[in-house]
Amino acid sequence: MSIRIVLPFVGIGVASLQLIAADASLAPPANDWLVDPSPFKSQVRLDQGKQELAIGNGLVSRVIRLAPNAATIDYRNLVSGEQLLRATSPEARVTLNGTDYAIGGLEGQPVQNYLKSDWIDDLKSTPSAYQFSTWREEPLKARFDWKKRPEWLARDYPWPAPGRQITLTFRPPVGPAANLGAALLEDRFVGKLDPAWKTRISPKHPRSSFSNEGKSGEIYTPPDTSVYAERPWPSQASSVEVTVDAGDDTLSNAWGPGLALIGKNQSECFVIRPNQGCYDLNGQPLDLKFDRSKPCQLRVTLVNGKAIFEASQDGKPYQTIATRDMPDKPLALRVGKVGQAGRGDDYPDANGDGLIRCHVLGVVIREEPPANAPARHRIDLPEIDVHYAIHDGIPLIEKWLTIRNTTQQPVEINRTVIETLKIQESESAVEPPEFKSEVHR
Repeated sequence: MSIRIVLPFVGIGVASLQLIAADASLAPPANDWLVDPSPFKSQVRLDQGKQELAIGNGLVSRVIRLAPNAATIDYRNLVSGEQLLRATSPEARVTLNGTDYAIGGLEGQPVQNYLKSDWIDDLKSTPSAYQFSTWREEPLKARFDWKKRPEWLARDYPWPAPGRQITLTFRPPVGPAANLGAALLEDRFVGKLDPAWKTRISPKHPRSSFSNEGKSGEIYTPPDTSVYAERPWPSQASSVEVTVDAGDDTLSNAWGPGLALIGKNQSECFVIRPNQGCYDLNGQPLDLKFDRSKPCQLRVTLVNGKAIFEASQDGKPYQTIATRDMPDKPLALRVGKVGQAGRGDDYPDANGDGLIRCHVLGVVIREEPPANAPARHRIDLPEIDVHYAIHDGIPLIEKWLTIRNTTQQPVEINRTVIETLKIQESESAVEPPEFKSEVHR
């Protein structure tokens, strides 16, 4: 999939600041490019020492810092000599399978209304963003066939228009499951229930239980009721994996089996909905489906103040379901039929008629992985190429994305944002009221 944006820079005004010095060859032009565009040839330059890649043609220039992640740090209209950039931002954004991802970018800029060169070396990569991998220069290719009309042309123009093109390849972010820590607790629910688990049994039916016929983790209760086990969350824990199956339950939805992380100010609930055959996060059904006939592995990883929810079936790689802010660690873990949004209550109109069986087959709680563990990029997300093309003799840069599905499963592309430049606000008093400095997506 490719999506393109064209960025012409004519008449955009931004106050000039003491920022990053442009290459001398990209200085403001002495000639009028509208009268004679021939001197303005496209260039691509790599500063190996600074790890900065520059494209320009004497009319417009863009400088991209490549490490620790790729981000534009200088963007100039050389016709006027003006600096266009005020702050760093991701090179693009995509929403895949309902989750938003930044492509590249650097964070840590002290203020967002101007960028000093002294700050660049201190900027950091965002762990949850797509990470720059490599770049290459490619010949410009005709993106479509142009049927020339000679009677309309002063002369025969070349096609594609002459210029230079570069492509930056980005790999998916490092997956939370890439480096699993050692197991702090592993319970397969064989034999009697560990006394550290405290159970809550719905009062809707006298036979409701978390251990049925001597089998711990086998839940026997009416569909829309809560039956679960709870234990304290270890202070050094960073992830939990819970294996559940729907059993003969074809009726439950928000009261399906799963897990809940219970905190002082926030709780997160991740379950399966046997009736609808989909996953559920905090009482809301999700688009991703599962096979009722097979167990489901649910995993939640806490990293950098976020909770990352993943699911797997039949031994396949985990697929990320959602990412949510969770700045504080939980106090307790619940497993089983934990109730709608993990509240542990019964459906108000549950009448106690009919009983279903479902199972909690295992729980593994893990500590944080070693700090020096090798990073691995997620394999459930596609790789993304960001293309830039600059043409001779005109202050214009094209930009587009290619999303390459390098996974072994379908990927839903919900949204793309090709450019996220932070430039002058349109409401600035230095601009006429009718002027709007927008980047069209």
